[in-house]
Amino acid sequence: MDELTQRMFKVLDIPETAQLNEIEAKYRELVRRYQAEQSSGDPEAWQRLKEASSAYEIVRKYWSERNAPQQGSVSYRQPDITAPGPVIKKKRSAAPTVIVIVLVCIAIMYYGYPLLKRQRPETPANVVQGELRLFMTSQ
Repeated sequence: MDELTQRMFKVLDIPETAQLNEIEAKYRELVRRYQAEQSSGDPEAWQRLKEASSAYEIVRKYWSERNAPQQGSVSYRQPDITAPGPVIKKKRSAAPTVIVIVLVCIAIMYYGYPLLKRQRPETPANVVQGELRLFMTSQ
C-alpha cells in the first residue's frame, strides 16, 4: 500500500483491514458531519468534505483491487461448465408469434385502409378551384 492510500485511511479514520460496509458507513458519517458544519458557517468544512470524498474514492478503489478475484479463478458470474447432465433448451411455441402477426394485420386493415386510399395532393390549382367553388355556392 502506498503512502497516499495510508493517508486516506487516516483521513477516514478507519483501519486498513476495514470491510467495504465499514468504509461506506464512516464516509456517510463524515459527510453528514461536514455538511452540518458547512451549514453552520464553518469555512473549512467544504475542504474537509472534498478531502473525505476523495479519500473515500481512493480507499474504495484500493479495497476493490485488493479483494478482486485472482486471474484464472472462476468468477461467481460464470456458469458452472462441469454441470452434470445434458443441456436442455426449451422450444418456443409459434402460437404467440402467429397471434401477434394476425393482430397486426387486423390493425393495418382496420386503421390503415383509409390511409391507403389515393388522395389528391394539394396543388395551388386544387386550392383555387376549391375556393372558387366555395365562393360560387355562397352567392
